[in-house]
Amino acid sequence: MTDKKILGKNYFMKIIAKLARASFLSLLFTLSACKTVDPLEPLNRKIFCFNMGLDRVLFRPVARAYDTIVPAPIACGIGNFFDNIDDVTNIANEILQFKFCDAWSDVWRVAFNTTIGLGGFFDIATCAGLPKHHQDFGLTLARYGFVCSTYLMVPFFGPSTIRDSIGWFVDWNYLSVWPYIEPKSLRYGLYGLRLVHKRALLLPADKLIDESIDPYIFVRDAYLQKRECDIKAICPCPESDAPASGATDHKTSPAAKDSDDTFVPEDDHGQTSTTAGNKENNKAAPTSAKPAAGKNSDDTFVEP
Repeated sequence: MTDKKILGKNYFMKIIAKLARASFLSLLFTLSACKTVDPLEPLNRKIFCFNMGLDRVLFRPVARAYDTIVPAPIACGIGNFFDNIDDVTNIANEILQFKFCDAWSDVWRVAFNTTIGLGGFFDIATCAGLPKHHQDFGLTLARYGFVCSTYLMVPFFGPSTIRDSIGWFVDWNYLSVWPYIEPKSLRYGLYGLRLVHKRALLLPADKLIDESIDPYIFVRDAYLQKRECDIKAICPCPESDAPASGATDHKTSPAAKDSDDTFVPEDDHGQTSTTAGNKENNKAAPTSAKPAAGKNSDDTFVEP
C-alpha cells in the first residue's frame, strides 16, 4: 500500500508540474502578444533599480579592477576565447535557420581558432578571411515569426525580452558547450570570468546611463533598438527594395517628358533649329526668347 501511495503521489506531482509549465508558457506567449512593448514596466523598474544598485556595489568595481589589472592583449585573448565557445552556439542556430554557408564558415572558424589559435585565444580565422557571425536562439525564434516580444528586465543579467530569455535558456542548456564543461567549479568560474569581461566592455556606457534623464528608458530603448537591428539583419523586409510610396520614375513620367521638350518653329529659310532635350545649347545662343502665343509657358519660340 505504501508503494502505491508513493507512486500515486509522484504521478500527481508530475501532472501538477506539467500544468504549471503549460500555464507559465501560456502566460509568456500572452504577454508576448501584447501591443505595448513594456506592459511589465512597474515590475521591470523595480528589478532595474535592484540591478543598478548591485552593479554599483559589486559588478562595476570588479569590472574596473579587471580593466585596470588585465593588459589589453590578454583581455583581447580572453574575449577571443569566449567568442570561440560562442561560435558553437552560432553554428547550431545557423543550421536551424538553414544558413548552411554561414554554419560551414563557422565550423572552420572553430577548427582554426581551437587548433592554430591555441584554444581560441588568437582569432586566426578572421585573419584567414572567415568573418565572425552572431546568432542565438532568440534570433532563430524571430526568424520563424516570433518578432515582437515583451520587454523583460532579468534580475542580475539585465535587459532582455521574453523571446530572448527563452533563447538564452535554450542556448545554455542545449546549443552550447557550457553544460559539458567539467567540473562544475571550472564551468561556473569560466562563465563568471565571461560576465566580468563583458561588463568591462560596457564601462564606457556607464556615464551615458548615469547622465540620462531616465536611465531605465535609456537602457530599454538601446537594447530594443540593438535587437531590432539584429533581427532586420537576418529577416530583411521584403518591401525594403521597393521604391518609396509616391515616388515616380523621371524617365517614364509624361510630365517630366513635357518639361524637357522644347518647341522651335522653322525659320524663313525652311531650316529647323529645334533640338529636343538640348536646352544648354539654346541658352548659349545669342537669341531672344519670347513666349509663343497659344502655347504653354514651358515652350520656347526662338526668333530667326
